[in-house]
Amino acid sequence: SGAGLERAISEAEAYISK
Repeated sequence: SGAGLERAISEAEAYISK
């Protein structure tokens, strides 16, 4: 149940990095 959260954070970081 932590994989989804970790993936969401990863996508958020990638979005901010852009």
